[in-house]
Amino acid sequence: MKLSHYISLRFIGATVVILLVAIPVFYFVIMKIMQNNVDESLEFQKQWILKKLANDKPENFSRYDQNLTINEVKEILRNEDHFQTKNIYQENDGEFVNHRVLDFYTQTGEKKYHIKLKKSLLENEDVLEAIVLLLIMLLGFLLLSLMAINHQVEKKIWKPFYKLLNQLKTYRIDKHQTPDFTKTPVNELNDLNNSISDLVHRNQKQYKSQKEFTENASHEMQTPIAVIQSKLELLIQTEPLSPEQAKFIENIFEAISKMSKMNKGLLLLAKIENQQFGNLKEISVQQTAAKIIEDSLPMIEDKNLHYIFETEGDKMVIADETLLHILLVNLISNAIKYSNENGFLTLKLTETQFLISNTSDKEKLDESKLFRRFQKRNTEQESNGIGLEIAHTICKIYHWKLNYSYSQDYHFFTIDFQKFPDK
Repeated sequence: MKLSHYISLRFIGATVVILLVAIPVFYFVIMKIMQNNVDESLEFQKQWILKKLANDKPENFSRYDQNLTINEVKEILRNEDHFQTKNIYQENDGEFVNHRVLDFYTQTGEKKYHIKLKKSLLENEDVLEAIVLLLIMLLGFLLLSLMAINHQVEKKIWKPFYKLLNQLKTYRIDKHQTPDFTKTPVNELNDLNNSISDLVHRNQKQYKSQKEFTENASHEMQTPIAVIQSKLELLIQTEPLSPEQAKFIENIFEAISKMSKMNKGLLLLAKIENQQFGNLKEISVQQTAAKIIEDSLPMIEDKNLHYIFETEGDKMVIADETLLHILLVNLISNAIKYSNENGFLTLKLTETQFLISNTSDKEKLDESKLFRRFQKRNTEQESNGIGLEIAHTICKIYHWKLNYSYSQDYHFFTIDFQKFPDK
């Protein structure tokens, strides 16, 4: 829900609740006021009647007044006035109408009277109904006005905010983009623009610094490693060379080779995390996997593996071709490397997943450490412990999910190509 709608709904909701409570309260208050006015009018009539009774006979002034009834009684039943509202049938109108009735007793000389005064409330009720109708119309007009104001506010005041939001959704730091910060009459939005502008410039500066470091490190660290390797090759050709020295040189070669692979892996991770692979295009997972399997056939045949590549149609993804290749190479080569001799290797591609499974003598892997840096699947020296982290990082960039499971001597790695939100 948009912020403007969120705020407006609460304003409208509060207004509706207040008016829905206020309308009946207003109705009863006005009704009470009108009733008091009617009661006062009846009191004035009572005083007039008492004066008339002192000087004239009741029938002389009550005969033609339908709202006045005077009956002579033997005794006075009560001394206080009694007001009540009664529904009385009107013969002329043919309907029942609410009346306010004043019922009291009085004595003039030796005669006692029971007098009833009544006054129709029809006009008052009509006025109340008109007032309530006006209030309901006011409520409708107020709701329409609030909706119109909200639309105008969203269209004018919030427009720069939504424009900035859309730019941030498509913002890529590696593309050297700078959002267009439109000045607005709202101070809070201008403060937001200034804060985001400062943040973008700081991130661009840090990204540039990290990118330069990655590129320099890639060159500067590989150069001495290459020099050491070349010097070792020259050293091993010198005579005389004892078996012990040859063993030392071989160990150094292995360590240098491992350092070179680890350096390349760490630099690759840095590039991936810095989003330096931004050449997105539509790629066939089936074709990419088939090419990797073809290149890996010597390794498969060397281990005499029984492999199957099943497809339920091709899967097209939007990704960097290099990263997709690295992802599949890491998982497929790991499955081949850690399969037992004469084992089974299965690759299955569906519309949403790519499954890689292999038999192995190794036990189930620790899932809590599996995708962490330098966590090896075993103690083999050629493993540098970052291959699965690279695969996991690539999946994370494209909002895919990389899962691991183990069942009946089979290790399963599954890439789920459905979009998953970042956590």
